[in-house]
Amino acid sequence: MGKSSEKKNGSNVTFYKGLEHFETPEVVEPWAADEFPDRESLKGLPRRDVLKLMGAAAALAGLTGCRYQPARKIIPFVQQPEGAEAGLRKQFATAGMKDGYSVGLVADQVDGRPVRVDGNPLHSASLGSIDSKLSAEILNLYDPDRLKNPTFKGTPVGWNDALIKIEEAMRATEKGAGIAVLSGAVNSPSVARLAGEMKKIWPQMQWFQYEAVNHDAAREAARLALGGNFVPVYDFTKADVVVSLDSDVLYSGPMSIRYSRDFATRRVPNSSMSRVYAFESHPQTTGLASDHRFRVKPSEMLAIVQAIASALGVPGAASSTLPSTVEKKAIDAVVEDLRKAGARSALVAGSHLPAAVQAAVIAVNQFLSGGAGEAVKFIVDPQPVPADHGKDIENLVTAMNANQVSILLVLGGNPVYDLPPAVNFVEALGKVTMKAHLSSHKCESSKYMDYVLPETHFLEAWGDGVAMDGTVTITQPIIEPIYEGRSALHVLDKLIGDTAIPLEIVKRTAELSGGGNWNEILARGFYGAPAPAATVSVTENLLGSLNTGQASGIEMLILPDPMIGDGRYANNMWLQETPKPVTNLTWDNALLMSAATAKKLGILAPNERKVAGVIPFYGKADMAEVTVGNQKLEVPVWVNLGQADDVVVLHMGYGRTVAGDFGTAKGEKMGGGFNANLLRPSTNGHWVSGVEVKKTGKEYVLANVQHHNTIDVSQVDKDREVVKITTLKELEEGHPFGKHHHEHAGYDRDWNEFGEGKKMSLYPGTDFKDDAKDNYQWAMTIDLGLCTGCNACVTACQAENNIPTVGKEQVMKGREMHWIRVDRYYKGTGNSLDKDNPPILVQPVTCMHCEQAPCEPVCPVAATVHSHEGLNQMVYNRCVGTRYCSNNCPYKVRRFNFFHFSQRADNVPVLKMLQNPDVTVRYRGVMEKCTYCVQRINHKRIEAKRDDRQIADGEVVTACQAACPSGAIIFGDMRKKENAVAVSRSDKRNYLMLEELNTRPRTTYLSRVTNPHPSLVQEEAH
Repeated sequence: MGKSSEKKNGSNVTFYKGLEHFETPEVVEPWAADEFPDRESLKGLPRRDVLKLMGAAAALAGLTGCRYQPARKIIPFVQQPEGAEAGLRKQFATAGMKDGYSVGLVADQVDGRPVRVDGNPLHSASLGSIDSKLSAEILNLYDPDRLKNPTFKGTPVGWNDALIKIEEAMRATEKGAGIAVLSGAVNSPSVARLAGEMKKIWPQMQWFQYEAVNHDAAREAARLALGGNFVPVYDFTKADVVVSLDSDVLYSGPMSIRYSRDFATRRVPNSSMSRVYAFESHPQTTGLASDHRFRVKPSEMLAIVQAIASALGVPGAASSTLPSTVEKKAIDAVVEDLRKAGARSALVAGSHLPAAVQAAVIAVNQFLSGGAGEAVKFIVDPQPVPADHGKDIENLVTAMNANQVSILLVLGGNPVYDLPPAVNFVEALGKVTMKAHLSSHKCESSKYMDYVLPETHFLEAWGDGVAMDGTVTITQPIIEPIYEGRSALHVLDKLIGDTAIPLEIVKRTAELSGGGNWNEILARGFYGAPAPAATVSVTENLLGSLNTGQASGIEMLILPDPMIGDGRYANNMWLQETPKPVTNLTWDNALLMSAATAKKLGILAPNERKVAGVIPFYGKADMAEVTVGNQKLEVPVWVNLGQADDVVVLHMGYGRTVAGDFGTAKGEKMGGGFNANLLRPSTNGHWVSGVEVKKTGKEYVLANVQHHNTIDVSQVDKDREVVKITTLKELEEGHPFGKHHHEHAGYDRDWNEFGEGKKMSLYPGTDFKDDAKDNYQWAMTIDLGLCTGCNACVTACQAENNIPTVGKEQVMKGREMHWIRVDRYYKGTGNSLDKDNPPILVQPVTCMHCEQAPCEPVCPVAATVHSHEGLNQMVYNRCVGTRYCSNNCPYKVRRFNFFHFSQRADNVPVLKMLQNPDVTVRYRGVMEKCTYCVQRINHKRIEAKRDDRQIADGEVVTACQAACPSGAIIFGDMRKKENAVAVSRSDKRNYLMLEELNTRPRTTYLSRVTNPHPSLVQEEAH
């Protein structure tokens, strides 16, 4: 454990939203006292200036009038399309891409346009859930910055003209000599089949694959350890012990959605609860969900695996020196648990780690499983055309420099931005005679191309793809192409002179694979069974031959951004404004480092740089110059508690120069970040050592939301905590909130929903006009033991409820509009906080739908009212914007439209297609908040009424609940004791946030439960 920072004076606060909350609470307290503390700046203005502002505001108000919505005409179908019913939702199975592999999805279509995507409950890679990136794909579809039509050197041309010219040039070659195709990972069996057809026509044609974030190291590890092209597949439902080595397996990777659900099934607090150890270079969602978390540099990961292997007796393993941050008894505890679990254990390595580390993990997994593991198995890589991306791009550049490439067809991707400067891709590109780029957006690569061809979105085209487990998904179009786009499948088919349409191509591929009945495939969304486990054996004396090389100085990880990935989502407003897990940063990337490293470099945290006159409590971040070899980059610094010392992390995807209105970097005021690819020393350089970091003396404002909507966590007494945590042992001993907490649990409250049981309150059990038993009574429970803080719920809620984005400048003023937020807390003792490795907890917070709602009695126009079903409702056309309700809400979950944030959807016609027709679009001056997805409740109510029945338990699924990969959210009618939400409310772990206020929230929580090893309990403050 790291050293603790001590306070001179005691405090009754034990949960801190940041380091500054502990060290300089005066910069956080204003956010707890006032939802919008920036208005405090008005107090210092002279009286005359205030009157001038008031006069100007009155004049503007007179010019613009009240916030009346513009008149719109409702135009019905003149000739209704066959089979269409206005307003009726239809669902179609389709698929999207996640980290190089396919994931099954379901798209909702209304009046011929898709409005939402969810996970396909039948597909093994999603099980009905979804992550933020896939959820935000619906915004990518309607992005007005997409390419509209083909161009030749900037001049519009027709598709036929472009393809004819390219095909003529290709047919003029000698058997394809000089033709090169550069694509991302070839995941489509149909594309692979057409590539084979092209090779028959042009046998000397070369096909290269490259993505900045790839699986080269994992493939190399499999070759080292197993002698073949294998990939691991985990079954966390059978894993009694999980050891994570810098792997965020619950957030990133092709199967992370499925893995989160499987992982959650073993985190239910009972006798079969799993135990999780995390060795991490920086805090990640997997580490937050673990029972024990240790800070370890990337260069030290192999030593950790070797120490575990040596203690287990794995052949060839040699003892190694442990990092100073990991004590021997921690390794002893890990080894003890692994021995006991045997085949029901799993070690997982981060894909960015060197192949040697990943190979060592394979060896330990195989030793524990005896070759037939339950929790870990290996399958042959299901990718249709596996490739070494690093070698492929190097070979392509070599060929271009040697004038061996005369025609280059780039299918997707953005190589000019993705590749590090050392590759000199632009220089090599200049030696190619004809260059064509199929791309969804104009990008950095476009200006170097002759032909720029618009690519369709996957929701507009037929296609197929392979999931990580070997099943083949079908992508079917949900809408005709909005612009003049073509898919890669369509382009390749035309170049080989075929007349088939993409549907026929995909259908033919399924027939050749024995996929079965086509209509059944479309209804299901995929065909084929998961790949069987391969029989593998570990290379003899593998562990004795592994070495990651010498590391020196500061180590740097260059990783895909948690939200915008490698930059392909840079122009997605939703993802730019969704806070990143753990750091809560938006709109920019930053150089993450530990508090000790920052102190050593003389870098101050933002709270230490508070300057009068700037946006309240947002001291500018120090900037640092990062040097890797001959490359230098200046970036702002963010102090990240829990990060390993002498390790810095910089996320990719930012610093774009051509990426649309929101993706292009526009400086400090509007954000856009800094290009981490400039520091990558090679095509697969995600880990670099010997990095030089020095303070520049410059500053940069970062938009971080971690203190926004801060709930006052000062405890009235020791039993009043916003977040509650206990251990499995304490829970079994009757302490659902820990040994020192004795609040009433769900089964022993002094009140309940129907006024039954003992009464210790002056209020009756219900305040509804009608008998609560005669109406549905909606409630929600959030299990903190399952929540990983991935923020999938935030993006899903935004997509469902037409929530606007506000931009970096407004975010810094606390005006972001998300209806659900995920608070992150560092746990201290009240007198100290471990700045090196504090326990980190997360808590989703949304409208509590209080039965005694403080917001309702203060509204002068009755715009916020209570329904007979327990919903706290907003009547938008009554709201006059007094914000009394927001001031009176102790949970700070109401959002106010200070400006017409949804105006862009009014001004850009294509964005109108994005809006969910079941949800009102709000305007300036209106308050809004979570509605429990009342539109979904109403849909199911109509269906139930039509069938003359009650709504069944689990039939209404809120957007956040549907998205949650770990299943942490439970929703339903709490009247029936057997309903899932009622069962959760009666659980002894159930508690109410700020119960002492007697607001009686319908949203409750289940305390987080950890399962620490007995010998390590005293070492951590969990």
